[in-house]
Amino acid sequence: MKKRVAVDLGVETFVLIADYQVLTDRDDFSKIADFTLELTADYLSLGLDPEKGGTFIFAHSGVPELNQLVVPFLGLLP
Repeated sequence: MKKRVAVDLGVETFVLIADYQVLTDRDDFSKIADFTLELTADYLSLGLDPEKGGTFIFAHSGVPELNQLVVPFLGLLP
């Protein structure tokens, strides 16, 4: 995570928290929201600063359009 925070290319940075992907590799989903919040807090504590501008942290589940793209993309990849 430190390397991700250290990269400053001078362009907008979008950090996706892939909370939907965990549905395929977990047996218990009850804590996904907690894990998402904790990961966001980790990024903020390491120095990602959305207030500075150009950095956006968002959860996959918060963007319905991403889910609409999953099926076509899954069809493209073996």
